[in-house]
Amino acid sequence: GGSGTGAYSYSTSTPAVCSVNASSGALTLSATGSCSITATRATDNNYLVSATSPTPAVITVGLADQATLTAIVTPSSVTYGNTAALTSSGGSGTGAVTFSAGASTGCSVAGTTLSISNASGTCSVTATKAADATYNAATSAAAPVTMNKAAQATVTVSAPSSAAIGQAGLSAVASGGSGTGAYSYSTSTPAVC
Repeated sequence: GGSGTGAYSYSTSTPAVCSVNASSGALTLSATGSCSITATRATDNNYLVSATSPTPAVITVGLADQATLTAIVTPSSVTYGNTAALTSSGGSGTGAVTFSAGASTGCSVAGTTLSISNASGTCSVTATKAADATYNAATSAAAPVTMNKAAQATVTVSAPSSAAIGQAGLSAVASGGSGTGAYSYSTSTPAVC
């Protein structure tokens, strides 16, 4: 608007939220809130300097989105009874990072440590970086975790050391091992027992 060939000049009444290049109008947004910009047009051979624009341009400045955030599980393959360390990369700003196992059925998270609770379940982890004065909160894609069953402790079997052919009421008894799986029995001497 305005008249003639005079150059435009820009200013802001909200320097805590934004700044404006006086000659180009290029904006720099530095905080959330309302950024108010006014303009005038310089004098030329035929026109006086214009009055300041009666209605400022107002920009509502919100938080920016963070760069992509990635959850990292080390190691990514975890055996029951062991743990993995959780870290993240990416994101933006100064927000704190937290981790979650979400709806996983085989693992849990405490701080930056992942523990396996059921190696036959499911496990994935997300990282969330909190919002700060400049950036919105961001959550990573789920990082899958491969869970492995642990090797059992040694199973031992005991039975009477001697018995007569046809003797009734004898049993082998197993002990040891790990977990809740049932014992099963077999013999390597089928001609005897």
